[in-house]
Order: sequence, then C-alpha cells, then structure tokens
Amino acid sequence: MDNSSYEGGSGIGLSALNHMLKKMKLKADFTSNENGTRVAIGRA
Repeated sequence: MDNSSYEGGSGIGLSALNHMLKKMKLKADFTSNENGTRVAIGRA
C-alpha cells in the first residue's frame, strides 16, 4: 500500500498541533509500530 497521498497533509496538521500544544504548554509523545501511531498528550 502506498501512503504517499497522506504524507503531504501530515506536515500541515502536525505544525498546527505543535503550535496549539506550545500555546497550551503541553507536549505530545508519538509512538509508532505496525499497528499504527499512538499520541499521548501531557503537561510540558
């Protein structure tokens, strides 16, 4: 399966996420494996 169509938009979404987390003084911890990606959001 080719995921190239998803790669272009992910940068925009992650930039927006990063901006919002910084404003709220939070952090995101990304963990990926063969089953997908898990994002844990907590205090910075």
